[in-house]
Amino acid sequence: MILILPFMQMQSGHHQVADAIAAHIKKQDPSQEVEKLDIFNYTFPRIEKMISRIYLSWIQKHPVSYSKFYAKQFNQQTYNFKPFSPWENLMEETLERIILEKKPEAVICTHSFPSHAVGNLKVKGHISMPVINAYTDFFAGGVWAKDGVDLHLVPSKAVGEHLKTTFNIAPEQILISGIPVHPAMTRVKQVKSSKAKHLLVAGGNSGLGDIASLTAQCSAYPDTHFSVLCGNNQKLFDTLQTSKVPNVTPLAYISSREEMNALYEQVDGIITKPGGVTISEAFVKRIPIFVASVLPGQEQINMDYLIPKQLVYPIDAAQPAIAQVMNVLEDEVQCARFERAITAYEQDIELNTERFIEQVLHILPRDHYKSHKRFNKLALLS
Repeated sequence: MILILPFMQMQSGHHQVADAIAAHIKKQDPSQEVEKLDIFNYTFPRIEKMISRIYLSWIQKHPVSYSKFYAKQFNQQTYNFKPFSPWENLMEETLERIILEKKPEAVICTHSFPSHAVGNLKVKGHISMPVINAYTDFFAGGVWAKDGVDLHLVPSKAVGEHLKTTFNIAPEQILISGIPVHPAMTRVKQVKSSKAKHLLVAGGNSGLGDIASLTAQCSAYPDTHFSVLCGNNQKLFDTLQTSKVPNVTPLAYISSREEMNALYEQVDGIITKPGGVTISEAFVKRIPIFVASVLPGQEQINMDYLIPKQLVYPIDAAQPAIAQVMNVLEDEVQCARFERAITAYEQDIELNTERFIEQVLHILPRDHYKSHKRFNKLALLS
């Protein structure tokens, strides 16, 4: 059994990457048991809900203070936030009990906090199974475990080099995989039959960002349709439904990746936040990405990588956002630039998803696959 560890119950990128990896593993080996578990919710469900509410309120109401806190405490090369120490010790103890109970053959971490706890357990000799980090943003912060980790699935060549030079991680322990996306996200984008534009406006699963001001501009473009992902923001969804703007369709939280893939097939561009998974899904679909709002912390750091690589179009808050999007989509030179940037990014990826999942499976104890001929072949190739 493979145990995958995201953190908290908010359906953000680390859950989506966990689901994507689980789906790819089951696709490769249907007999393999995979379990996703949030140790925080598993142990303290009421406290987890309270912390989730505090976090969302903090980043919405006090973004500057959160950004400073994140940069100082969580994105340093070394992590040692003493007020969290009692929680960290409790998390390690809980996680050790869970691992002893479930006896996984490998642990995959899609969030830095579980990674930190699992890495400490491995270094202390309390556990011995392979540990894998699957990074969900375009950087590797200091909270992520480095010691005790057997394989790092990194989003880019730059992150791989950072791990090698800063933390002395051996090259054979680093796999440039990109941020894993669900197998339902098909690589080939269908050719639209209509020339009318269709834009997707997304604020993340919590419906964050100034989506209301964006949608207020939509009526000026009656020939363009706008699908607005409201996530779990019921107030925004109700407001858009009540306003009944004919070219705006509000959409509640979409859990199905197949449904999201179908929606991506219809659109010409996406206005979104720079979350690692959403950006990576748009890469797969070759959809031009426009960033209108940035949450403090991880998303700001993502932008530091994405903008110089010309992988996103930042929207100037001082100018009407939709007009900027239209100017790009109608400019063949800018669209071609985006295609070149995506191609350059993908050339750094060492293995496609199917191959890197084979590597993940291959890291399991050898006797697990002694009866599987194709994995014996893989062992000879590695």
